Amino acid sequence: MSTVDRLAGELHAERQKLALYERNLRVAVESCKVLKTEKENLANIIAGFACAEIKAGASEIEQLKQKVGLLTKEFQSKESALVLARTTVIKENTELKKRLAEAQNVTQQTPTHKSEGSENVQIAELELRLKKEIGLNKKYEKKLQQLEEITKENDEKKYENIIKRLEEEREQFKKLYEDAHGRSIYLERKFASLQLDQKKSHEDEIAKTHLQKNHVVLEEDDFRITKLEEQIRILSQRCDEKENEISELSGFLTVLKGENVFLKERLEQMERCKSTTPEAMCFVDLMSEEFEKFKEDNEDVLEFLCPAVFNEVMILIEEAKAENSKSDQVKILEHQVLKLEKSITQKSTEVERLAEKIQDSEKFQRKLEADLEAKEESLTKNLETIRKLKDDLKIEVSKTDEMKSEVSKQRIRAHEEIDARDREIEAFRKMLVNFRNEKMEKPRKISKHNRNSGHEDDPASFRRSRTFSQDDRESNANVPNDPDSKNVYYENQLTKKEFDIQELRKQLLDLEVRLRENEQVAMTRQLESVARSEEMTEKVRALEGKLQMLSSTSEIDYLRNIFTQFLHSMNSPSMPSKPILKAMGSVLKIPISEMRMIDKK
Repeated sequence: MSTVDRLAGELHAERQKLALYERNLRVAVESCKVLKTEKENLANIIAGFACAEIKAGASEIEQLKQKVGLLTKEFQSKESALVLARTTVIKENTELKKRLAEAQNVTQQTPTHKSEGSENVQIAELELRLKKEIGLNKKYEKKLQQLEEITKENDEKKYENIIKRLEEEREQFKKLYEDAHGRSIYLERKFASLQLDQKKSHEDEIAKTHLQKNHVVLEEDDFRITKLEEQIRILSQRCDEKENEISELSGFLTVLKGENVFLKERLEQMERCKSTTPEAMCFVDLMSEEFEKFKEDNEDVLEFLCPAVFNEVMILIEEAKAENSKSDQVKILEHQVLKLEKSITQKSTEVERLAEKIQDSEKFQRKLEADLEAKEESLTKNLETIRKLKDDLKIEVSKTDEMKSEVSKQRIRAHEEIDARDREIEAFRKMLVNFRNEKMEKPRKISKHNRNSGHEDDPASFRRSRTFSQDDRESNANVPNDPDSKNVYYENQLTKKEFDIQELRKQLLDLEVRLRENEQVAMTRQLESVARSEEMTEKVRALEGKLQMLSSTSEIDYLRNIFTQFLHSMNSPSMPSKPILKAMGSVLKIPISEMRMIDKK
């Protein structure tokens, strides 16, 4: 019955091996599914890059193509390795099933009652089968180790690729940050130069007003009648001076007109760029109404600007009219004064308009500076999040390395215990062979030297043999004296040891399964962290695109003007070209009144 029990134990062990290989197959299928999902994610990421970077250069497109090619090669190599592993496991599974069927047939064919000679032959055959199975188990363990090494290499390659990508993205962020910082410095300098120009213009105006006030000097009332001719001469001289000033102001007006044209173009550009809200329109209407009321209330510009000069001129004109009502010179002077008043009113209105436009441009510059500061803050926040993700990746990698080291230590310990048990079984077998060959008449005790002769080199085996010797001493009282009964006793001991070995192998298999589960969890976490980093990079790229759009306003305005000229100059467009033109207009932010030209034509 001992042989039947052994065969049953072998069948149980082989069934466990089959269950293990089925688990390996399931793990391989799950890894294939994970790789397919990775491939789909990579395809989606590449599509997102293509949508976000439509206007990128040819060099970036080539780099992306190269990256896609490398990723596809890696995926194909992984798929081929998994397919090979799957085929080998399937072959081994079929071979084990065949062996199980043969073993079951042998157990069914063996009779219940056998002689002692047939039992010895069967034991020898079973020993040979056990040796073969042990060799096959070692082969399978080697194959599993090879598969684990391949997976480790693939994981290391993945980590290296992720680190390279992160370094490239860091360099891109540095470049973009330097560009934005340089642009902000340029805008600050430009704003400072504009402030200096405004201060200079204000100082010039103050100096001119002071000169006009200083030139006007009142004379005494007693000498008015005697010195009317001198006053008229003085007035003519002043008119000449005013004409010179008018010529200078006309030159200054030409300059101001040029600046006015430039500012009008800038205002049109700004109105096209910014979205006109109803609140802003109401504010502009109110300011225009107030300006018109101010013009109606202050029609006399001389009285508004310099009232002292205006009173003196009016007194002189009235006195000249009273004394020389029919003099032609007074009429000419009045005509010239009216002309001067008109020119001064025109220039004052133009100066006010220019001041308003300068204030509007200053407000727009402030808004641009605020937008740039907000975008710089968002970029710094994104950089901080990316750094945190990198730190999380490093922590996860260190945890996985620690888990692998612990599992490898446990595996080494389990192998050492299995080897020690195998050596003890071989020692038992040698002892059985010696008992069978020798005809023992008296029981012979086993010496310590014989027990420990094969375990002097290995400390683990020495420890196992010592425990075995202690168990043997404890159970030595129950050992029978007959050689046949001793054989049965030692066979029972062998079955116990084999059962212990099977339990250790079960523990080893459970540890390997846990290791694989931990590796899968680590892989999923790494994929999630990579997906998060990619999402952050996509957001940063979108912000960079918006920054570039805001920084390159002059180019967009140039394109907008060209597009509007094209709309006015083109003939009736075709039906498929209308949606394309509308899309271009929406991107360039062209007003609705000009976009209606497409539908009309």
